Amino acid sequence: MNVATKLTLALLVAITAVHLGMGAVRVGRETARFEHEAREDAAVYGRTLAALVRVAWLEGGEEQVASLLATANAADEGLQIAWRSGRVEALVRSDDSGVHVLVPVTLPDGSRGAIAIDDPQRDERAYVRESIRNVVVTVVVLALLCALAAGMLGHTLVGRPAKVLAEHARRVASGDLSKELAPRPGRDELAQLTAETNRMTRSLREARDRSEEEVRRRLEAVEQLRHVDRLRTVGTLASGIAHELGTPLNVVLGHAQLLQEAGDEGSRAGADAIVKQCRRMTAIVQQLLSFARRSGRHEGHADAAEIGRETLGMLG
Repeated sequence: MNVATKLTLALLVAITAVHLGMGAVRVGRETARFEHEAREDAAVYGRTLAALVRVAWLEGGEEQVASLLATANAADEGLQIAWRSGRVEALVRSDDSGVHVLVPVTLPDGSRGAIAIDDPQRDERAYVRESIRNVVVTVVVLALLCALAAGMLGHTLVGRPAKVLAEHARRVASGDLSKELAPRPGRDELAQLTAETNRMTRSLREARDRSEEEVRRRLEAVEQLRHVDRLRTVGTLASGIAHELGTPLNVVLGHAQLLQEAGDEGSRAGADAIVKQCRRMTAIVQQLLSFARRSGRHEGHADAAEIGRETLGMLG
């Protein structure tokens, strides 16, 4: 369940509870007012009937009283009026069946009785039930309207921005740091969260760039170390070759020089060629030994022409 739905349900429950509470208070007040007015009216009506009963007793006795009460019952169908003989205490009360009033009456001959008035309050109870239905319908309609409005606002103000933030977080998690969120207007929590998310994205991108640059530099350093190691290997190999070739070359050179001194004209020509090539090979061997003995890089001035001549000499 997303945040917008939770907010909508929370608002719906709160609004429904408030309106139901207000409706219950209003219905309770109307019910109490109706009961109070009914008790007051029944008591006044009972006292009026008590006076009329005493007059009717003087005029026609018990029959006249019975006729008066019958006329009163017929005049108001909502009330139930009866005569009770004997000593009765005054009573005004209300319960689920309606309002009940007992009005004591002392007749001219000294006997006692009471007028019993029962008001079932059918109209009032029907009005209360109608009020309750109206309250329920009003609460339901208002709750639905508020839920619809809250849902739309929640989706616009919370749901949609939260979805955008979630999609951006997934892109960042997959390694895509090329895009940032569009800044939100205002200074609310979502605007601050968007700004902080963009700041985090920039920081991650800068950290990745620094890491890639560091990796590149380390790879270059490793490659340089490998190159140095290869050069060292070549130097070792050259030193070994130079040492192995040095002694045979000296022997060949010595024999060639002897031929130059003691040989005939044809032998001296061949010996001259051998001496020349041996000296050339000796120079190459010396250069290989010099290369193998190099311990590091030295900065300084050098003669480019001399370097070129040495290189050409090594290549023949």
